[in-house]
Amino acid sequence: MRRNRKILFGGSLLAALCILSLCAPVIAPHDPLRVDIGARFHAPSRIYPLGADGLGRCELSRVLHAAGVSLGASAVTSLAIIVTGILFGMAAALSGGITDRILSRIIDILLSFPSLLLALAVAGMIGPSLAGVAAGIAFTGWAPFARIARNAVLEVMTSEFYQSARVIGAGNGRIMLHYLLPQVMIAVATLAGFELRSVLLGISGLSFLGLGMQAPFPELGAMLGEARIYIGSAPHLIVAPGAMLFFIVLGCTLLGEGLNEYYAVNR
Repeated sequence: MRRNRKILFGGSLLAALCILSLCAPVIAPHDPLRVDIGARFHAPSRIYPLGADGLGRCELSRVLHAAGVSLGASAVTSLAIIVTGILFGMAAALSGGITDRILSRIIDILLSFPSLLLALAVAGMIGPSLAGVAAGIAFTGWAPFARIARNAVLEVMTSEFYQSARVIGAGNGRIMLHYLLPQVMIAVATLAGFELRSVLLGISGLSFLGLGMQAPFPELGAMLGEARIYIGSAPHLIVAPGAMLFFIVLGCTLLGEGLNEYYAVNR
């Protein structure tokens, strides 16, 4: 993996951004919620390195804290999606018969709907909040991973090493832990970086529409939504959160592509 430049660069970029967001309370020059009307739309300067927004709040401080919120929410949501998809897909493959057909139809139904539209509906029913947006995305996002996990388990169940494990009397727990789960994780790992990117963009997009993190707390999508009306008079309000979102998505994309190439060669 160290020889794969995409994994190395993408992972390093994501790690650096995570460290910056975790250290935001220490390195941020100002309180991200502090209002200073006298500094409204302040241009980038020594005091405000990335300028100030319409309420005089430090843009750099808000971007650093917003990155942590977006990354944390996306990571937790992605983990919930992947775990739910793996469990659901493995249950469908191992149960077989009518249970497998019912679970597979549920997966097909969710895959047939536009995921963002379903997420928007769920988030709208729960109410405007970051938790509501995350729940809406997780509600629909696990279906592709369930399909991948089910297919991976069915493929392993036809292999000779799986049949040999059954013949020598290996228990269900040992078979799942040592034979099925590793193959499922390999199949899922190739999409982990892409899933983090998709969830991040989904949360930011719904927050941009006003369904996610509510004012005055910073979040990248919400900051872009607040700054869009000032794009002509104060473009720095768009550039800062937009650049942070771009670099996070770039890191996720490179990491996902690198993992995909690595497992395609070493599978």
